[in-house]
Amino acid sequence: MVANKQIDALLISHLSKEDIVVVEIIQGNLKFIPANIYLEIENEITMDIYTIENILQFAKGRGLLVALESNSR
Repeated sequence: MVANKQIDALLISHLSKEDIVVVEIIQGNLKFIPANIYLEIENEITMDIYTIENILQFAKGRGLLVALESNSR
């Protein structure tokens, strides 16, 4: 929830899923991508790396902050 009317927050639905939330924050000319990622230890790590690469590619040229719980993988 964003209470400031000068800030837009958009869910990036094609990158978000049950354990991943990616949002684009826009204020004027500033675009910033925060991502919150939980990597289930039982999932195949190659799929998790692919997901992270897609987020990095999407955020290219903008600020990016990733919060990640990786279960020590």
